[in-house]
Amino acid sequence: MPISKVSQQGMYAGAVLQVVSSTLTTLVTGAADVWTDVISLNITPTRTSSKVLVMFTTNFSAGGNEVNARILRNGASVTGYSGGDVTNYGWTMGSQASSSTWGGQSVSAQYLDSPASTSTLTYKLQAKQNVVTLYVNRSSGTTANDSQGGITTLTLMEIAG
Repeated sequence: MPISKVSQQGMYAGAVLQVVSSTLTTLVTGAADVWTDVISLNITPTRTSSKVLVMFTTNFSAGGNEVNARILRNGASVTGYSGGDVTNYGWTMGSQASSSTWGGQSVSAQYLDSPASTSTLTYKLQAKQNVVTLYVNRSSGTTANDSQGGITTLTLMEIAG
């Protein structure tokens, strides 16, 4: 097991300096092929050398089409990449075998960001579903009447650099 180095501020690298978390239990819907805000949360790092571990868990409907998710910091995507003719934004969840727009997938992911800032930062989870309406926090069922509600959680951890 590696030993952490002591940072310039006297704190061990990798130490958790603060944790903030938020939970969303309401239904979020979004138009097809449009990025939709799901949940956001603020954190103010105490050191410019700190990293921010962004973690989320949520439920997306899958309706036979892909669901894409991305993390934004102060309005700009930090999880995007581009290679050749492909541009993606973090996570793409595959579709369900069913054509039901009520089919759901539970998704958890994390991203380690290096913001180099001690200003208040706003992290936001966004999602979009290709072709059909996006449903967040609707986890199962075949109609609106028998689907079960989901929970979305966004957690931010400041990690000493």
